[in-house]
Amino acid sequence: MAKPDNSFHPEQVFKCNNPVQLRDEALFNAFVQYIQHLINTDFEQLVQLLYRIDVDESKLKQMLQTPESSATVIAQSIINRIIQTLETKAALKQQPPSDNDAERW
Repeated sequence: MAKPDNSFHPEQVFKCNNPVQLRDEALFNAFVQYIQHLINTDFEQLVQLLYRIDVDESKLKQMLQTPESSATVIAQSIINRIIQTLETKAALKQQPPSDNDAERW
């Protein structure tokens, strides 16, 4: 049972605001080790984390049917969800405000 790298902290992933950084292989590998550590030692914390990040449970269950390690699949699912959230926020910021007074507060 590999422990996560002591220099890695999961907030490096959770609070990341740049999708490019989330695609970094070293960060991903450290995150996989962290997820594996949670699977082995604190499954309840892992479940809370998945809830907090809002990972789609049905998609995750389907993805876990692959031969890839559970930790890899879960880490990728979390990162994909964070990237999706960042992209949605960026798209919403780029939309100009509506001129329709009915939509203003």
